Amino acid sequence: MPDFYMTRGNLLPKITATLKGDSAAVDLTSCTVKFEFEGNGVSKSFAATITDATAGKVEYTWQAADTDVLGLYNAKWEVTFPGGSKLHFPNDKYITFEIVDEVPSITLPSDRTLLAELREPVRAFLGDHNEEVPMFESIAIDKVVRSLVVCGRFPGYAITPDRNGITPRIVDAPVMGLLVFKACEAFVLPDAGHYSYRTRALSESFGDRKLFVMELKNAIADLEGNGPGGMFSCMQTFTGWVRGVTGLNIWEHMTEMKARGPVSTATLGAGGLNIND
Repeated sequence: MPDFYMTRGNLLPKITATLKGDSAAVDLTSCTVKFEFEGNGVSKSFAATITDATAGKVEYTWQAADTDVLGLYNAKWEVTFPGGSKLHFPNDKYITFEIVDEVPSITLPSDRTLLAELREPVRAFLGDHNEEVPMFESIAIDKVVRSLVVCGRFPGYAITPDRNGITPRIVDAPVMGLLVFKACEAFVLPDAGHYSYRTRALSESFGDRKLFVMELKNAIADLEGNGPGGMFSCMQTFTGWVRGVTGLNIWEHMTEMKARGPVSTATLGAGGLNIND
């Protein structure tokens, strides 16, 4: 593993070091120091700056083109003493560094909402929290959301020609919330019975799905009937909004967590944590 990384094209931060011999700082008075590195067909040697001679402190400021070639490099400090003798530091190994490409920034388009942006909230409200093996595939969520828009359930919005987004961009949180609620309804409605899933020693079950579907329908109808203004300001207030509008306690109706054990069962619900012998 490299000692440090540099982003291609960057000239900061400076490389600093305290040169030591036998654990003590090397006195660099009247010495000259170079910073040398090689790798990936590149071999360079440049004069370094002594910032504190008696303490053995040096630094090197990257020059133009020093960090233009990606890859792993080996480096050393070369010290020339007043008598002409030379030593390299560290003397038992190389300093290794890697020049890596810059991570591209992600800019969401201003003219559309990507279908991919809907996947996380839909999964969150459906209790699909396993990122490695999700219950609902991304392509399935995209199809449901796309169908809701294509079927005219959201007047004023359309699917983009590449079928990967909704235009214009959804900037109203209640509209986004309503789209997520209806997508959730589409997933739970075909199987309105009881379902559960298990992961390792933890068993999580969602209670009567028929009740959840009914409450979800009431919430959707209420939101559609009263309009988006003032219903809730952002997606983070979803749980409080649902309870305030419909009386639905998500913890009570959606989630029951049980820790399996040979002696007792712990149940987490609306009433708190109960231990059942």
